[in-house]
Amino acid sequence: MRKKLICILLGSLPLFASAATFPSMESGKYHIGCEAEWTKKGVLDQDMFNYCMDNKKEGYAEALRIIKKFQNQPWIQEVIDYAVKSWVKKGSRDDQMVAYSLQQEIDGFEELVLASKKPNFNKNLYNACYSQWGVQFSMVWYCYDKDQ
Repeated sequence: MRKKLICILLGSLPLFASAATFPSMESGKYHIGCEAEWTKKGVLDQDMFNYCMDNKKEGYAEALRIIKKFQNQPWIQEVIDYAVKSWVKKGSRDDQMVAYSLQQEIDGFEELVLASKKPNFNKNLYNACYSQWGVQFSMVWYCYDKDQ
């Protein structure tokens, strides 16, 4: 029964042939963003720069944890790509925000799975919301929930 309900949600999603991939930590080029954020009048605040770098690394580890948990979902790569694209600014990736975005989309997906288990689940509304928002499950959930 659980498989059938989850298939409702996954039915319109594209399938991916390979496992989820996340860019390397080095490709995030955290130093660019941290230097820009913590350089004032040409002087780098080294303590805040180090703090910033540590936070970006923690964000990377959190993103990897989230991805590992959902690596077998057919939509995870598209969610990763969306989150990464959203949080690269001036050549530097903010992996704290990537991890946050990933978690928001996962939360939306889980809400949709729970809703799909209810007898009054509106598949047509879900399909309309998914057609509008794709794998932005937080928005699909918002769309579905507000009109339910």
